[in-house]
Amino acid sequence: MWVWRSIIDRFQVSGSGCQGEKTEKKLNKIAEMDAHEKNYNLRFIEDSFVVNPADAAEVVKLVLDGGAGTADFEIMDADEEAYREDRFVIRLYGYMKGPSVPARFQGAKQASPETIDEHEAQEAIANYIIDQMVPHGTYILGPGTTVKTVADLLGVKKTILGVDVYQRGIMHNDVSEAQIIELVDDFSKTWIVVSPIGHQGMLFGRGNQQISPGILERVGREHIIVISTLSKLKGIDSETLKVDTGDSLVDEVLRGYIRVITDYNEVRLVRVE
Repeated sequence: MWVWRSIIDRFQVSGSGCQGEKTEKKLNKIAEMDAHEKNYNLRFIEDSFVVNPADAAEVVKLVLDGGAGTADFEIMDADEEAYREDRFVIRLYGYMKGPSVPARFQGAKQASPETIDEHEAQEAIANYIIDQMVPHGTYILGPGTTVKTVADLLGVKKTILGVDVYQRGIMHNDVSEAQIIELVDDFSKTWIVVSPIGHQGMLFGRGNQQISPGILERVGREHIIVISTLSKLKGIDSETLKVDTGDSLVDEVLRGYIRVITDYNEVRLVRVE
């Protein structure tokens, strides 16, 4: 138990207002956990900062060996009030001290910029996706404004933060993994349309867990359609996408180079790690 308390004790948060207080309560709760809950502790560290559990373990080892200093980290997440209104707004909840191991940590979330050029680029991508759609195919649509633009041009409602299924002209909103399996009658005629999280570059495993390892296996890598505007892609660290589905075998299948649609009939090969 002392190992985990010695690490958690080094984490301190500061923030203001209701949201900052909620974050502080969450962190204080972690500090009070017993030894049998250490796996949750590790998962919290991973979800907050690093890319995957293996990186979290390496960070813990560096801390215990004295090979890592400390740094202040921003706690960024979706604004709760905006979330209830189905709007994606990133808010700074507070700051927390953590191990300084930059190579192991993911960046903060970043929403797509609200500019005319960005909207035009999103519409060009969406038009291309629609022109390539199979009439009787099923499309699992991930979160984000870039993917939502596809639904907007189709004339159907899509949630910004949820996963939705478009099938035979009907949109099924905010579905779970179980609902996806129930809706899809033929995975060989199913595609996943997803856009990476801005700045972080997370493709699967953050914000779209409904698209589970089991769903990804059924659909197959060749039926994953990744879309991103050029400005969003260039804003991602090293322009490298990341996956952390919770299944190491599925993650390995997803790694390598993948096609990313960046404009109408324009594709870039981007590395996934």
